[in-house]
Amino acid sequence: MRQPFLLTGFQPFDGWADNPSGAVARALDQATIDGVPVVARVLPVSFAATPSALASLIDDVRPRAVVALGLAAGEVGFRIEQVAINLTHSERPDNDGATRIQVPIDPAGPPARFATWDGLQLRDRLIAAGLPARLSFHAGTHCCNLVLYQALARVAGPVGFLHLPCLPSMSATEQRQPSSSMALTTQIEGVRLVLAGVAAALG
Repeated sequence: MRQPFLLTGFQPFDGWADNPSGAVARALDQATIDGVPVVARVLPVSFAATPSALASLIDDVRPRAVVALGLAAGEVGFRIEQVAINLTHSERPDNDGATRIQVPIDPAGPPARFATWDGLQLRDRLIAAGLPARLSFHAGTHCCNLVLYQALARVAGPVGFLHLPCLPSMSATEQRQPSSSMALTTQIEGVRLVLAGVAAALG
């Protein structure tokens, strides 16, 4: 069997009842995409617990590539992250109720790490399929950025992070009324295309 890809999503957080990244991960767990098996897991939204959970996953799966997913409420399409910075900073609590104020992820690490996938090619692949997508050069300073920074330190193969928009159910039921959303089936399709693009680049 070919060395698997690791796909991660997150639990719901910040008062949202759902998180599309976790839903997409669950939908694609044990899928095979272009001959590559996918192992997908949902991570906690926790400054304290996420690093060890991710490290254990990588040690267990030994993935050839990592594609991590997260929610970007208000995003209209797929946001392809290109950079992780060595910082956690959020006055918005994680699911443990903890905040972080300008705390380095790794005091001995570089100021930033760059995604090791071909983000431009993946963006064009999504757009060619009729799906909205754009490059981004700042993955934030919450757990999404944390996962990207640490995965890049642990995996030699392609590693990248994809932010997803809200689900329609979130727009319909949440008081914050995000301005845009995308159906879960469309989000799954887009992530499949990204995984296939990573697989094609590896040959």
